[in-house]
Amino acid sequence: MIKLDDEVKIGNLIEVIARMITELNEEAFSTGIFSSLTWAQFICLEAIGEIETPTISALAKVLLVSKPTVTNTVNNLVEAGYVNKIQSLEDRRVYFVKATKKGMKIIAAHVELQREFVKELIEPLTSAEVTQMITLFEKIVRQHNK
Repeated sequence: MIKLDDEVKIGNLIEVIARMITELNEEAFSTGIFSSLTWAQFICLEAIGEIETPTISALAKVLLVSKPTVTNTVNNLVEAGYVNKIQSLEDRRVYFVKATKKGMKIIAAHVELQREFVKELIEPLTSAEVTQMITLFEKIVRQHNK
């Protein structure tokens, strides 16, 4: 059984880390390379990069939003030059979405931003503590995904 004090400490630490992530994102989205994107556009672009040439329907499913919402967001990303829509040869109603070089630059910049954040987060830890942290995070994620 976990003590109430420990629950409070863990809650406070999670809040601090969440605040660190929020500050990092706010800075990047207000002045950095991401400033030309809305949060929804960025999340959609990131999903496009992860799935690699998804359909609008696949994006809607992954993002847990409606197809019209994804279509609107993708159309805005097309207008801004971050993605291309490619019509399916088999079914002309279906479109695939692919990140352009401009879109891939955004995705790569986010990966680098995450990398820098993780480096800052683990800097005070020993190698053994980093290994333990990974093990604990994996356990938490497994439990969450059940």
